[in-house]
Amino acid sequence: MANGQYEDQKRPLTVSKKKIEKAARSIRHGVTGDLRLEAIEKIQNFREFHLYPLMLMKNHLARTAKKVSPQVIVARRLKRLPTIINKLERSTLDGETNNAIKLVRMQDIAGCRAIVKNKLELYELKKKLENSKSIHQIVRTTNYLDRPKDSGYGGLHLVYSCYEGKKAEHPWKGTNVEVQLRTTLQHAWATSLEIIDTLEDIELKTSITGSLEWRQFFKIAGLLVAHEEELCLLEKKEHEAVIEEFVTLHNKLDVSNKLNKYNIAISASSKQSIRSNPKNNKDLVLVRMIKSSRKDNKYFVSLDYFKRNQTDAALNELNKSELEDQYDMSVLVSTEGVRSLKKAYPNYFGSTFQFTNFISRQLSLHILHLRLHIETALKSLMQRESEHGLNKKEVELKETLTTVLKGNDVYLAEANEVLFKTNLNFTLLKL
Repeated sequence: MANGQYEDQKRPLTVSKKKIEKAARSIRHGVTGDLRLEAIEKIQNFREFHLYPLMLMKNHLARTAKKVSPQVIVARRLKRLPTIINKLERSTLDGETNNAIKLVRMQDIAGCRAIVKNKLELYELKKKLENSKSIHQIVRTTNYLDRPKDSGYGGLHLVYSCYEGKKAEHPWKGTNVEVQLRTTLQHAWATSLEIIDTLEDIELKTSITGSLEWRQFFKIAGLLVAHEEELCLLEKKEHEAVIEEFVTLHNKLDVSNKLNKYNIAISASSKQSIRSNPKNNKDLVLVRMIKSSRKDNKYFVSLDYFKRNQTDAALNELNKSELEDQYDMSVLVSTEGVRSLKKAYPNYFGSTFQFTNFISRQLSLHILHLRLHIETALKSLMQRESEHGLNKKEVELKETLTTVLKGNDVYLAEANEVLFKTNLNFTLLKL
């Protein structure tokens, strides 16, 4: 990459970090009016300051990822202003301790992401990054692979300190960039959570309160993702119990239907832009989303492309969009092309097939477990019948289970609801 393209990404701080932190504290304390706008300008400047190290780390990650597989998707993004503000204004980040986070110490203002096929590629990429002789050094590793977070989130986070290995002072020395490594399925979980967050307006990602049922659904979905990818294996009984709860919540919340109805309308100008920029390598993309219809969950998305020498224009549009009420979401991103953009940010393009396929697999497993339980119960009843006969209730149970077992999967799933409501399945499990 030409030095000029790197230089164009450099955005120096216009005020000291001390003043930036003071602005962040004023936001936390509820400043309003012009003083709030002035504070936001300082926060935006601090965010823009991360653009240059973000490009450095994205290129470092992309070069390393290609050694693992040419199919690895690499993307970068600056943290959205509403998310930064939300993080500053929250009274607590974990539900237990008071929020004392400092803006200048936030590790994920700038973020890169690599999406790999499976855990083998993920661990290989992690090893290559750790062994890389880079002037930018990993200062913290957070592992959510062996056991997902309480939210169900799974992945690996590497926090880099830029120019940490440089002895002399450097304007960007010590600036943090967070690198996230995810498998395709972990990424599908995360983006589906964001989709439900958007549809239901329940702040699953940024708040510890809200819908307990949706939180529980994604928590156990995360456990099942980890189990399926053999990152965190569940014991047989625990696995069956988790799937049972997953299916119950899935049906109650109507998850698959809601994901399938998530309707994205890409603007005509965006489609033209995509056609005229089929490769669009290394350009910036401003993605803006508007909910055009509250009734049918239809969203309108516009994509605006900016060349590297248009960084100022891209940042100005981003900053302006984030302060306008008409947009539900604005984010500035970059990938290796349009196809990568859609894979890295499927929630902006209405793509949920990865996660809905995962859901289908869990529903099929649940049916399989149910069939096995019914077959076991029938064998037990038949044994009891041959030894000393059955009472009236046991005869009825045998007939019910025989009928259920002859049905198709849909019938079996519906019959399970009846069994549950009549407590017959508890009898079944005791046999």
